Amino acid sequence: MVDSEERPTDEITDTLDRISKSPTSYVAYTVMIARLEPINRSEDKISLLIKILEQADKEGASYIFRFNGEAIVLLIQQSQTEGMAKALTKIRALFPNDPAVKPEASVPFINIYYLTTEMDTFKKEIARISAVITGRENAESRLIDAKKTDAEAVVPLSSDNLYAVIDVVNMIKVSDAIRKQPVVGVIDGHHTGVVFHEFFTSSAALGKKMMPNINLLADKWLFRALTETLDIKLLDAIQNSHNPVNPSRVSVNLNLSTLASKDFDIFNFSMKSKGITIIAEVQPLDVFHNPELYTEMKQMLHRSGHKILLDALTADTLNFLNIDLLAPDLIKIFWTEKLNEPAATASVKRFTQAKNSIHTILARCDSENALRWGATQGIIFYQGNFVDTMLAATIKYNCSLSNCTIAECISHYSSFAGPLREKCIYKNVLDNPPIWNGSL
Repeated sequence: MVDSEERPTDEITDTLDRISKSPTSYVAYTVMIARLEPINRSEDKISLLIKILEQADKEGASYIFRFNGEAIVLLIQQSQTEGMAKALTKIRALFPNDPAVKPEASVPFINIYYLTTEMDTFKKEIARISAVITGRENAESRLIDAKKTDAEAVVPLSSDNLYAVIDVVNMIKVSDAIRKQPVVGVIDGHHTGVVFHEFFTSSAALGKKMMPNINLLADKWLFRALTETLDIKLLDAIQNSHNPVNPSRVSVNLNLSTLASKDFDIFNFSMKSKGITIIAEVQPLDVFHNPELYTEMKQMLHRSGHKILLDALTADTLNFLNIDLLAPDLIKIFWTEKLNEPAATASVKRFTQAKNSIHTILARCDSENALRWGATQGIIFYQGNFVDTMLAATIKYNCSLSNCTIAECISHYSSFAGPLREKCIYKNVLDNPPIWNGSL
């Protein structure tokens, strides 16, 4: 029996090659643990789940692979399927109240593949799972502030302290930890104005302010549960702020469950009354696990005159997500050198063609190389540290009385509230950047 961690694609491929030459028939089971509620993804419960699978094998000839919080995959001889039936019943009983496990769940929690006839289908599923992990890792890094705190945090976020942390978040004001980052139109190497600002909660700033002795990022799945509470705090802070919104578009990175909440209904009403368009940024992993909810929320946003953006796309996720079917208003692609590869470049060009109505944003642009590559693909919307510097240089030029450095100007501009913003004494200039005049 093999128990592999992280993303054991090579190991499982080698194993499939071996068993395909064996006269013994095998069956593959995928247990999609990513669909469980965050509280049910604790290491204790996952270890117990694996123990149940191990006990189902009486011959000791099965293989178990762990795909980094996404799935547990079991390869077992077909002669052991009677024991597996009992094991699957025990696994479902392990999570009695989890919606993902219920028979009426829209997506199966456990899938079965008979490898004598379904080997190709199973291999495609393994490739998809691996691609989802790549997308998730990139997407979740979006939640981590570029400058992580050196954290004296010695206690990890766990299922034992998660609800205590959520209680604290509910009690405190998070506005000082909120950051904004512009998406800017760039043509011929020169920025032409801010298209919109993305507002998000800096996990580093939040941890330092709230619980410096707890590592909030120690468990990614539990942190995602915490983000549902942070979503509500973010919406509340934005709608109650007296800061100018210029341009009149607000982008917020939210869970789909938040978009379906009464809290978002209140936020929606508040923004509409102020003439502000909402751009809801959603993560590919969330969309993959809740395709029906995604469609419903997209329709809701469109009815209100708002837009939906598919965030955190990479060279890998561009190839496995059917973006044409999802039909978001905007997509955000994360810049890496891998985009220079012909297959990735071809995927991007599909969305920058004149006939395609999906606006493309190239994000995480930390150098001029990203802008040069984007320009060759027909991209005109950009986000990232290099873009921040370009915009800050313009603001500083317009603020002739200021002695701030470019770095200080960026820190003032990106701060939603609190001491960093208050250090700027020329807020009339800070809050009125050049604005993109084109369509969106």
